[in-house]
Amino acid sequence: MSVAYNACGSDTTVNTNFVTVYDYPLPLSSNDTTINIGDNATIWSSGGMTYQWSPNNGTIACATCSASIVNPTVTTQYIVTVSNSPYCKVQDTVNVIVDINCGDFFVPNVFSPNDDGLNDFINVHGRCIQSFVLQIFNRWGEKVFETSSMSESWDGTWRGKKLDTGVFVYSAEGTSIDGQNFKFKGNITLLR
Repeated sequence: MSVAYNACGSDTTVNTNFVTVYDYPLPLSSNDTTINIGDNATIWSSGGMTYQWSPNNGTIACATCSASIVNPTVTTQYIVTVSNSPYCKVQDTVNVIVDINCGDFFVPNVFSPNDDGLNDFINVHGRCIQSFVLQIFNRWGEKVFETSSMSESWDGTWRGKKLDTGVFVYSAEGTSIDGQNFKFKGNITLLR
């Protein structure tokens, strides 16, 4: 409220137009980090009222959150735009370095599905498998198991019955996250 004076007297006025002043955003962001291919990382920033992460290429769980989980398959620089108002914006970066060492892909050559908790199942092993098919055949060439799921393993049964000790042939082929194809065959010994 302000008072105005002149030769005729004085009057009181009420100002309704105020200017809101925001502090300049000072972002504090997470440090650069290194992950193995296929793993996730958490990136975060603070110091503002709104956040916008980019590149929004499907690797960011929440592009408008102050903290988010990311899962890049290649080294990526994430840029966060931190703002306190539509006019006051500051950017910061977080680098997520992806280690693309996938290691070896293999199928063990022996297992003992005797419910002792050790080597009871057989499946494809590897750190960064994107897709695969594993097929297992008995000595007569009959397919006794097939899967394309990392969470599904062979327990040494076929048609609901436990198979006897024996040697089985497998074929495994697929693609890793970094685009490499793999294909191998071998024998699996089932021990009871």
